Amino acid sequence: MVECGMEPGEALIAATSSAATLIGEDERGTIDTGKFADLVLLDANPLENIGSLRLVVAVFQQGRRAA
Repeated sequence: MVECGMEPGEALIAATSSAATLIGEDERGTIDTGKFADLVLLDANPLENIGSLRLVVAVFQQGRRAA
């Protein structure tokens, strides 16, 4: 998406919260109380460089760090 001209923040929103809304998922797509705690922890800011999405430090699924 970024290669097609979107800003990194726009691409992240499209791939997370907008995608969840599109398929009718109220418990996914954003970080908030009462939602599923599936997320990745990165070593750099993807808003500055979308390539930072490859720098995964940890993955959390259902609120727990995945092995």
